[in-house]
Amino acid sequence: MTMTDHLTPDTSTDGATSAAGGLLEQAVRSGSLAIALVDAQGTIVDATPAFIDLLPPEAVEAGGALRLDALFSPDDHRLAAGLASDGAGVLRIEHSGGPLALSLGSLQPVGRLVTLMPFLESPCIDKAVSDPLTGLGNRNALKQILAQWQAEADPEAERVVLMIDLDRFKQVNDTLGHPIGDDLLVHVAGRLERTLDGDGAVLRLGGDEMIVVYRDDDYPRQTERMAQAIVSRLARTFLIGGHQIDISASVGIACFDPEEGDTSRLLMHADLALYAAKTGGRNQYCFFEPHLESAAQARRDMEVRLRRALALEEFQLVYQPQISLSDGSISGFEALIRWVSEDHGVVLPAQFIGLAEEIGEIHAIGEWAIRTACREAAGWDAPYSVAVNVSPLQFEGGRLVTAVASALEESGLDPGRLELEITEEALIDKTREILEQLWTLREMGVCIAMDDFGTGYSSLGYLRNFPFSRLKIDQSFVGGAPDERSRTLVSAILVLANELDMTTIAGGVETEQQHQILTQSGCVRAQGHFFAPPMPPGAIAAYCAGVAKTVGAG
Repeated sequence: MTMTDHLTPDTSTDGATSAAGGLLEQAVRSGSLAIALVDAQGTIVDATPAFIDLLPPEAVEAGGALRLDALFSPDDHRLAAGLASDGAGVLRIEHSGGPLALSLGSLQPVGRLVTLMPFLESPCIDKAVSDPLTGLGNRNALKQILAQWQAEADPEAERVVLMIDLDRFKQVNDTLGHPIGDDLLVHVAGRLERTLDGDGAVLRLGGDEMIVVYRDDDYPRQTERMAQAIVSRLARTFLIGGHQIDISASVGIACFDPEEGDTSRLLMHADLALYAAKTGGRNQYCFFEPHLESAAQARRDMEVRLRRALALEEFQLVYQPQISLSDGSISGFEALIRWVSEDHGVVLPAQFIGLAEEIGEIHAIGEWAIRTACREAAGWDAPYSVAVNVSPLQFEGGRLVTAVASALEESGLDPGRLELEITEEALIDKTREILEQLWTLREMGVCIAMDDFGTGYSSLGYLRNFPFSRLKIDQSFVGGAPDERSRTLVSAILVLANELDMTTIAGGVETEQQHQILTQSGCVRAQGHFFAPPMPPGAIAAYCAGVAKTVGAG
C-alpha cells in the first residue's frame, strides 16, 4: 500500500537540523514503533510499516483508504467517541497477538498522532482484578498478593511494597484535562513496568497512587536501587498529546513482617513512609522507621485535641509590644496565639498552626483570633494598633473580609487600629483573588503589613501590585551577630519602604546592639524580647504605664 508523505523529511532546508530530522524519520519508519497519522474521521493518512502490520489482513488487501476502525469490532463505538473528542485518550483493543493500547493524541491541524503498543498487564495478576485504564492490578489484586505472602514463608528474601504517589498530578488534570491525565497514568505505568523488568508487579490503587510489590534478595540495597530508579525515571519529561509534562514522584517503602502477618499495617507503614517523603520535599523515597508510627499517633492525638480546643476555650492571645524607635514609646502590640491545654501545657503556634491548616481548623481559629484581638484592643486605655497574623488559607472563599468586618462591628474598634500581617506565601497562588480581598480590607480602613519581608522570591512584585501599609523585616536579618551583609540588606529595605511611603518594623530584636543598628538605620518600629516578651492582656495596662513613665522621665 502507498501512503502519503506527511512524515517525509523536508530536504529544502540545509543544515544539521534538517539532516537530523531526516535520520529520525528514517529511523521511525524502519523501526518497530507502530505510529500513524489519522484525520478527524479516522482515516489513516500516513503510518509506519509496523502500524500497518497490526491491521487485519483483509483491511489492507481490500485496497483504498485505510481506516482506524478496522482495528475495532463493528459494535465497539469507543473509537467514534474518541475521535469526536478534542482531547487525548487511551483505548484497549483485542488483537490476535495480544491486547493493545491505542493512544489517541489531541486533535491538531494536521490530524491526530496514534500509537499502538502492548497493553500493560502484570503477569502475576488475574485479568478479573486489573485496572481498566492501565491494565495494572487493582486493590483486589493487591489483596491476593498479600494473602499469598501471609500463607507462604520466604526466609531467603524480603517482601517489599513501594507506595508511589505522583507529585503535582492534580495540576495536570486541572490544566490539561482528565484525558491527558489518564494518558499520563498509562505512560507512568509503562515506565514502572519497564523499571521492574519482570521483577515483582506494579498495581494501581486509584487516582495517581500506585504500588510496587517486590521480592528483594539483597535487602535493602536492591530495594534502594529500585526506588532510586523509580524516582529518577518518573522525573523525566513525558510528551503526551503534544504537551510536555514534567512531574515527579514520592515513594514510601515498607517490608512485610511474616511474624506480624498483618498486611494492613504493612500498607499503613508504606503510607507513613510516603507521607514522610512528601513532607520532606517530594521527588524522593523514604523507608519506614518505627518513629514515623509514633509521630503519626502523636499527630493524630493532637488533631483530635485541636478540633475541640475552641469549644473548650483553650486558646489565648498574648501581646508583644511594638516600640517606636524614635522615642521609645509604645506604638502598638502584636497579638500572638497560644494553645493552653490542661494535659500538655502551653503549645506554641509553630507546633499546631500547620496541622490546623491541614485539617481545616485554621478558619475557625483565625476568625477567633481576629474577634478576640479586636475586642481586647477596644478596651485598652490608649488607641494602640493591634497586629494579627493571617494564614494564607483564610483568604479562601472571601471569608477573611467577612470575618474582619464582623469583628470590627462587634467590638467597635476603629479599623485603622487593626493591622493584618500576611506572608508572601499567601500571594504565591491565586494572587488576583487575594489582592481583591486586600483592596477591600484597605478600603475598610484596615492596615495591611507584609510579614517576613525579604525571605520570599517575589517581594518586589507584590509591592508593585499592592500598597502595603508596613513592611516587617524578617528577624533573620536582625537576629544573631550583626554583619555587614545583613546591615546592607536592612538598609536597602528601609530605603525601599521610605520611597514607597511605607513604615517599617523589625522583629526579633534581642540585644542593645541590634536596637542601636536599627535606630541608626532609620527603622520606625521594632519588637522583641529586648523590649518585652509577649504578655497576657491583664499585664498590658501596667506595662504601658511603666513605659510612659520612662519616656516621660527621658
